[in-house]
Amino acid sequence: MVPLDSAREAEQRQEQFLRQLDDELDAPARAQAAARQADRLLREEQDAEFQAAALEDAKRTHEREARVVAAAAEAETRERAQAAREALRASLPAEPSGGGGGGAVLVRVRLPGGGSQQRRFAPHATVADVTQWVSVLNEMPLSPPGPWRLVTTFPKTAPEPGSTVRELAAGAAAVALFVNSIAAGAPAAPQ
Repeated sequence: MVPLDSAREAEQRQEQFLRQLDDELDAPARAQAAARQADRLLREEQDAEFQAAALEDAKRTHEREARVVAAAAEAETRERAQAAREALRASLPAEPSGGGGGGAVLVRVRLPGGGSQQRRFAPHATVADVTQWVSVLNEMPLSPPGPWRLVTTFPKTAPEPGSTVRELAAGAAAVALFVNSIAAGAPAAPQ
């Protein structure tokens, strides 16, 4: 018979061998499980990056479409303003001839950009007619940055829209005006 210690020792070696054999058999399965886990994590990371890129692309597309819509609306507004300007320009009375004693008054206007324009008006033309002429000048913006009015040079006064250019010129053959921006809260016509 085999001594008891030797039998226990043989049993322990057999258990150790079986555990080692199980470990060796389980190693490929564990490696496969680890590889699957790594693949799953990689896919999740790629999916998250794809979703973020797709959201960013959608945001850029939306912003681009909004810019296109805004540009189209701005162009349409500009076209309507230009058409209105042309219609207003067509409704202006003809400029009187410069020669003879017709009594035409030369009106020179200094514009906001620093340039100036001049035109002759019949003596009975009103300041409103001059204002209409100034508003259709190409040098004036289609959409003014704010309200404006015509003002005499000295003394600085804003003439009434119903007064005539002859009254404004006080009998002279010419009158000088300038375009003055009306600041928010400022009185409409200082005298």
